[in-house]
Amino acid sequence: MESIEVKPDKAQRRLWVIYSFVVFIIGTIICGLIMLAGEFEAIIGGGVAWLGWCVVMGLIITYTRAYWGTLSYQIDDDSVDAEGGVFFTKHVTVPYSKVTNVDLTQGPFQRMMDIATIHVQTAGAGGAQGAQAELRLTGVKDFKDLKRIVTERARVVGRASAPPPSEPAPPEGSQKEILQSMLQELQSIRELLEERQG
Repeated sequence: MESIEVKPDKAQRRLWVIYSFVVFIIGTIICGLIMLAGEFEAIIGGGVAWLGWCVVMGLIITYTRAYWGTLSYQIDDDSVDAEGGVFFTKHVTVPYSKVTNVDLTQGPFQRMMDIATIHVQTAGAGGAQGAQAELRLTGVKDFKDLKRIVTERARVVGRASAPPPSEPAPPEGSQKEILQSMLQELQSIRELLEERQG
């Protein structure tokens, strides 16, 4: 099996910028309402708040774009890896032997941009489905093929690492002794039932 390297699509970066822009507009409206209060102090305070809001949102958008550039995903023969981070890099590796579930989520805007998020879950990750995934491949194209590849590789590794089915232990004693024991048990049950009825 070949190793597959995946980067999030540019559409995911655009989506994050759009979300930030919507938050920026909401903050601008709030600052505008403060300024419409009419008093000089409110106008100055609202203007200062709006300038601060512009700086904060500019930093958030810059960070978002930088964070998108650091994300990368690797689908190997024995594990799925994700790496990313602007100031501190986080590297997550999930071996296929630990994978319990592979899900897709796709919000309405992701659907419009034809991208999705793949959630790779393990038994150790609790919570609602997808909410506590051990690893997320965010904003990927060809998400159905990637999900299928991860699922198939997890199945292959899971089958290879599963212990062979064990045969039931033969009962102790000979067949005649076992049957005799069963007969005695049935007779005891019958006697108890007759006592309860009589």
